[in-house]
Amino acid sequence: MDACKEEAKLDALQKRDELSKQFFELCSQPIDCGTVPSDWNKSFEEIGAATAPIAKALEKLLEITAPESSELRDLDTRLDEVDADIKLHQQVVQLKSYSSDCVGSFKSGDYSNATTKCVLFSKLFRSSTQESEDQRAKVVQMVGPQAVALQEKTKASLVELLLKDYNAGIEAANLQEICRVVPLLGDLDLATEAVGLYLKFVKKVLVDALNEATQSSDDSTSTKIAQTFNAAATVLRHHLPMVSQALGAAEGDRGLLQLVHLEVERRVLKLIQDMVGDLEDLKTVATIVPNLEDDLASWGRGEESSNEQALDLEEVDKACEECACLIQYIQGYDTFVKHCCSEVERASALRLRSRSGEEEDGEDKPSPPILPKTELEEAAIELGAILSGGEQALLLASIQLVLVSPATFEPYDENPRAQCSNYIEEIFYAAQKSAMRAIASGHEMSTCVVLNTCSNSLSMVMRETLKGKRTSKATQLLAGSRDVATAALENVADVASNFNNLRRGGRGGEAEDDKAREKERKLAEAGAAFNDYTQAVQYFGRMQEVLMEEIENGGEEKIDAEGQLASSVKLFAVARAQLEEEDPLFELAAELGARVKSIVDRVGETEECNYEIDEQGYERFESTGGWLGAIMEEVERVVGGAVAWVGANSGVRIWSRVLDELMKRIEILIRKKRLSEFGCLQLDAEVRRMGTWARGLNGNGNGNGGDLGGTDRLKQIAKLVNALDFEDVRIMSSEPGWRLKKSEIRGYLQLRVDAIPNAEQLVKTLKI
Repeated sequence: MDACKEEAKLDALQKRDELSKQFFELCSQPIDCGTVPSDWNKSFEEIGAATAPIAKALEKLLEITAPESSELRDLDTRLDEVDADIKLHQQVVQLKSYSSDCVGSFKSGDYSNATTKCVLFSKLFRSSTQESEDQRAKVVQMVGPQAVALQEKTKASLVELLLKDYNAGIEAANLQEICRVVPLLGDLDLATEAVGLYLKFVKKVLVDALNEATQSSDDSTSTKIAQTFNAAATVLRHHLPMVSQALGAAEGDRGLLQLVHLEVERRVLKLIQDMVGDLEDLKTVATIVPNLEDDLASWGRGEESSNEQALDLEEVDKACEECACLIQYIQGYDTFVKHCCSEVERASALRLRSRSGEEEDGEDKPSPPILPKTELEEAAIELGAILSGGEQALLLASIQLVLVSPATFEPYDENPRAQCSNYIEEIFYAAQKSAMRAIASGHEMSTCVVLNTCSNSLSMVMRETLKGKRTSKATQLLAGSRDVATAALENVADVASNFNNLRRGGRGGEAEDDKAREKERKLAEAGAAFNDYTQAVQYFGRMQEVLMEEIENGGEEKIDAEGQLASSVKLFAVARAQLEEEDPLFELAAELGARVKSIVDRVGETEECNYEIDEQGYERFESTGGWLGAIMEEVERVVGGAVAWVGANSGVRIWSRVLDELMKRIEILIRKKRLSEFGCLQLDAEVRRMGTWARGLNGNGNGNGGDLGGTDRLKQIAKLVNALDFEDVRIMSSEPGWRLKKSEIRGYLQLRVDAIPNAEQLVKTLKI
C-alpha cells in the first residue's frame, strides 16, 4: 500500500514538472508590442493604442496557461493529502506501540512505565483526533476499537490502583509511598485531585505537630509561639520541595504554603490574644512616662517628688522581654515565609516560561501566594508600639531608682584622688539593655522608636536632671554646676592646708582629722560630678559603636547610611555633641580663673612686687623667690587643690585655661612696672622658674606633661628687656616664633630705667 502511494506521488511530481516547463517556454516567446512612440507628449489615446498588442498577448498567455495551472493546484492538493495520510499511518503505528507497552507494563506491575506510556498515548491520540469527529472515528478504526477500549480500561485500572495506594499512604502517613505515587498522578492529569488529597494529609500532620508543640502548660506564651513557628517551618521544609516538583503544575506548592500559613496565623493570633492581660499591663506602664519625667525634673531641682509610682521594675522588665521575644519570633517566621513565597513564585515563573517557550513577560508574573502584609505583621507592629512605651517607662524608672539610691564611688583613672560615681555606668547599662533588646527583636520600626527613646532620655538626664541636682549631703552633684565649683574653691584652701600638715607629721587632733576627712570626701564627690560628665561623653560614643556593631551582626549585610536604623543610632552622636557643648569644666575653669586673677592683683599691690631694684634687692629676691614665686605658690594651692579631684585629661584642660588667664594677668602687671638692670635679671629668672613650674604640673597627677601654660610671651618679654643693644633686639625679633608686635616691643623697652645704647633711635624708628 505504501509503495503504491509513493509511486502515485512520483507520477504527480513528474507531471507538475512538465507543465512548469511548458509554462516557462511560453513565457519566453517574443511578443510583438508594436512601435513605442518617441514623442511622449502625445495624447493618452495614442499611447493606449500603442500598448494594445501587449494586452492582447497577455490575454492569449492566460488562455494557454489556465488549464495547466488548475492541474498543478490539483496535484498539490493530492500531495498534501498523501502526506497527511502517511503521517496518520505513522501515528497509528505509534499509538499501537504505546498501547501495547502500557498494557504489558501494567500487567507486569511496572506502574511507572505504564503511566509514562499511558500519558504518551493520550497526548498523541488527542493531537491526531482534534480536527473532527470523522477524523477520530477514522483513527479509532485504524488503531482498532478493541485496542482503544483496552487502553482506556488499562488507564482506568491504573488510576484506580494509584489512587488506592495514595489514599493508603495518606492514611498510614507513609511519606515514601506518597512521594512515589504523587508524580504518577500528576502525569495522569490527576494533579488537582492529588493536591486536594495531599493537602488533607499535610493538614493532619501539621495539626498534630502544632498540638504537640503547644501541649505543655508550663511553657510561656512566647515559648509556645516559638514552638508553633518551628513546627510549621519543619513541615514546610519537608513537604514544599516535593510538592513543588510533583504538583506544582496544579499549584500544589501555593496551596501547601497557604494552608500552613493560615493555620499558623490563626493559632498564633489566638495565643497573643490569650496574653492580652500582660500586654494591657505594659500599656498601662507606658502611661506613667510623663509622671516619671516630672519626677526626674523635680529630683534635679532638689524638690520632693509629687508622683509616687509603685512600679515593679522586675515585672516590667519581664513583660518587655516577653514582648520583644514575640516580635523576634514573628519577624523570624515572617522572613522564612517570605523566602518560601519567593521560591514558589520563581518556580511558577519557570513553569510558565517552560509552557510558553518564551521569556517571562512582566504582565504574566504570578501573584504572590500570601499577601505582602499579613495579620501577623500587623500584630508585630502593635506589639512594637507596646514594647517602645514599656521600654521608655522602664528606662526612666530605672534611672530614677539609680539616682535616688546612695551613690558609690570608685577610682576614675590614673589620678589617685579622682573618683567617679556609679550613676553613669548604671544609667547607660539600663539604656543599652533596652536598645539591645529592641535590636534583637528584628522589628525595624519598634527598634527605631526604642533607640530614639534611649537617646532622648539619656540626653535629658545628662543635660537637665543631673545639671539641676543639689542635695545637702552633696552625694549627687551636678557636672559643671557653679555651686559645685564654688564649694570646691571655698573648701580647697583649708583642706589642702590640713593635708600638708598631715604630710609634715603635724598633729591637728582627732577632731581636725575628722574635719579634714569630711572635706576630702566632699571634694571627692564634687570632683566625681565632673568625672561623671566626662564619662558620660565617652559612654555616648561607645553606645553608638556597640549598637551599630549589633545591628550589623544581626543579619543585615549592609546598613544604609541614610536608613532609619542608622539615623536612630546617629542620635547618640548628636546627644554627645550637645553634651560636649555644655562642658562643665569651662565653668570650673572660669571660676578658678577669676580666683587666679584676684591672686595676681592682690600680690601685685604688695611692696615686694617691684623690679626697680639694685644689687641688694636682687640678692634679697634670690633668697625669697620673688613675687612671681608667691603667685605660683598661691595658684598651685588654690587651683591644684581643686583639680586634684578630677581626671587627668580634665585636669590638663582646666590648667591650660587657668594658666592662659594667669599669663595675661602677669603681662598686664609687668606693663605697670619700671625695670632696672637688676630688675630685668630678676624678671628673667622668675619667668624661667615659672616655665619649669608649668612643665612640672604633671607631677601632681594633673596632666600628660609638657608646658601647659603659654609662657612663650613672658620669656620673650624677659629676653627683650635684657637686650644689650639695638642689634640684639633686631636679631631676636627676627627669630622664628617671635610673638611680640612692634608696638609691644616699643612699650616694653620703654619700661627700662637705664636705656640701652641707641635706645632712643630704636624707640623712634624700630625698623624691624
